[in-house]
Amino acid sequence: PDGIQDGKPGLLIVGAGMMGREHLRVTRQVGWAEVQGIVDPCHASVEGAQSDWALLSSQPLQVYADLRDACLDSAVDAIVICSPNHTHYDVLKIVCESGKPILLEKPMATTLADALEVVRLAREYPSVIQLGMQYRFKAQYVEALFEIQAQASLGAVKTIAMSEYRPPFLD
Repeated sequence: PDGIQDGKPGLLIVGAGMMGREHLRVTRQVGWAEVQGIVDPCHASVEGAQSDWALLSSQPLQVYADLRDACLDSAVDAIVICSPNHTHYDVLKIVCESGKPILLEKPMATTLADALEVVRLAREYPSVIQLGMQYRFKAQYVEALFEIQAQASLGAVKTIAMSEYRPPFLD
């Protein structure tokens, strides 16, 4: 693709709220891709992303004014959709015009009708649409299983419930 710089794909992040800014940070930390830019109609979200970006890079953050134009930019190789949940399907329809790989944050939709349309789009799409999921594997679950197996005195374990503490990240 045209946008790959130094062997790294250029990512467009759609939605500059909490999740979009997390993608900015993680993309920069991991280093396998470059953030090509962001697009978000909310001025406050864009300002927040620019502020966060200034802590991560000395380079300016590209801010696109139009979603379609951003998606069709040849410097954009893949697109991350992390707009508000209720907008995912409408945003996805526009992003799909690009034919580029897409990461769609969860939930993929907020209505059953939209979810069915997302599935239809994914079946017909010429590239990848990946649903963003996490915690497919967590080391503490494996550790807990080993501990349970090592404790023969527990008897036959029928049910396990685990709760994870995450510091609050929303008001």
